[in-house]
Amino acid sequence: MLQKRNAFVAMVLSGVLLSGCGGGSGSASTPSGDPMMAKAALTSVDGGLGVYDSTNNITWVSDGNLFYDQAQASGNGAAFVDAIISNSGGSVTWSGGTYTLSASTDFSLSTGEMTYWGAQAWVKYLDATNYGGSNQWALPTTVDTSPSGLMQTNNPTPSSSQMAELFYGQLGGTANPNCEGNVCPGPNFLSTLNGSYALFHNIETSGADHAYWSGTEAATSPGEIWVFVPEDGSQGIGTAALQYWALPVAPGEVNP
Repeated sequence: MLQKRNAFVAMVLSGVLLSGCGGGSGSASTPSGDPMMAKAALTSVDGGLGVYDSTNNITWVSDGNLFYDQAQASGNGAAFVDAIISNSGGSVTWSGGTYTLSASTDFSLSTGEMTYWGAQAWVKYLDATNYGGSNQWALPTTVDTSPSGLMQTNNPTPSSSQMAELFYGQLGGTANPNCEGNVCPGPNFLSTLNGSYALFHNIETSGADHAYWSGTEAATSPGEIWVFVPEDGSQGIGTAALQYWALPVAPGEVNP
């Protein structure tokens, strides 16, 4: 995990949220946020498979480790991964060219983590199988307008990404002002979230290495992808070859 943390570099963000979509194990407990702060804009939909955000007119998958749970439910995780790779034609196209997918390298059946390329292939599989009644799932977007200078931010503005809008805007998260570098003393970010956090489950939060991919590459850092860390509310970039989790999002209210 230390290797991941060293590879994780946070950057300052600014810009306007793109409300629509482009192009194991952990368990989320309900924080002790003030019920009065709960946003009615988030509601459970699609038989509990999704969480609809009426403010931004988008639907999130409710399962923070959906890939892992799908692989387990399939009864044959290896065959499930093979189906994902086959659906993508064996490769993923990105800014670095054409990447050839590998079942052993890009997908972890033991944790549910994926490389950036694996996550892109999996989301494409969700579309092909019309998961929850939608074929427009995608990794959430980030506004890539940061300067080339690298520095950490534990308090991204909600407008900087769809994940930041979810955790800071809709879930009412408050960043710890004492966070600096890799040390984040004091109140836990998750404890500041409102009651709507209970609409989600299996959000991976046990450590700052538990990041979630966005679908946005960092223009100033080739090979790096924007990620969000629910455990401390930080946002930054991670190397595409690392393995993190994914929380897909789709435009509109998704129902079968």
